[in-house]
Amino acid sequence: MPEVRIRDLWVLLPGAVGMFLVIFSEGLGAADVFASKHRYEVKPDQELIAYGAANISSGLLGGLAAGGSLSQSSVNDNAGARTSLSLLVAAILGLVTVIALTPLFTDLPEAVLAALIIFAVLRLMKFRQMQGFYRLQKVEFWLGMIALLGVLTLDVLPGLAVAVLFSLIYVIYKSSQPHVSVLGRVPGSPGAYTDIQRHPEDQPVEGVIIFRLNAPLYFANASLIYNRLKELTRDNQPPPKAVILDMSASDNLDITSLEMLEKLVTELKEANIEVMVAEVHQPVRDMAVRSGLANEFSRSQVFPTVDVAV
Repeated sequence: MPEVRIRDLWVLLPGAVGMFLVIFSEGLGAADVFASKHRYEVKPDQELIAYGAANISSGLLGGLAAGGSLSQSSVNDNAGARTSLSLLVAAILGLVTVIALTPLFTDLPEAVLAALIIFAVLRLMKFRQMQGFYRLQKVEFWLGMIALLGVLTLDVLPGLAVAVLFSLIYVIYKSSQPHVSVLGRVPGSPGAYTDIQRHPEDQPVEGVIIFRLNAPLYFANASLIYNRLKELTRDNQPPPKAVILDMSASDNLDITSLEMLEKLVTELKEANIEVMVAEVHQPVRDMAVRSGLANEFSRSQVFPTVDVAV
């Protein structure tokens, strides 16, 4: 067993985490590329278990960190390999090379190896696919470019870290600016309600604002939802008699959301506006009961569908 003391972990762990990120992201990326090409399924959990077993074995035997390589996988695929038996053949040939054939490769220029890898990887560069990404979703295209430039200029691990950071910032920004809808009846379709702004032919329900958040409700967007609802009730003339909250997009509530809903219900009740909720998932109900929010609603204010609430 390796002789590792507790105090050594503080030195080893940062490097280990970095190696894990690089190995797993590259390995899973390579697996996805060839799964798409040859039409089979990749199971990330199974890949992670395999990497874990390989690296534990390698660590106990004093070997190198093990992981899937995009360039080596490309060389293997271009050589005609179709099954995992090719990996066993490559391992045996690698062992034979190290033991017996090393003198033959001693003076081989590294440019030869570079040429093999460049040739293999270039076939994976799908420029038209990147054009499609740019046309469909520019933000995701630029996130990809950030990852590419980060890896090229900063090295693999810092480049990946920068790409992940920008991706997280984008996710939080998008979720904090969710699309919200005021719903109206769809003419000729009983029980159907859609966004009035997108479908001007929809019929508003007199005296009622039907409000749907098209994203999970949580701390980053709770304030925006509160302000939007207050604005709607203030600008609606005559004032609505009721507000129906369509909660179908939320499968949980955090503390900020709970506090916002409690405040909203209290203020609307003081303005003689009844608040109802529809399409509430069970985890949201459970959280409302634990927090006491459910006490603000009677059984006659919680409905299975928007249509029943109307």
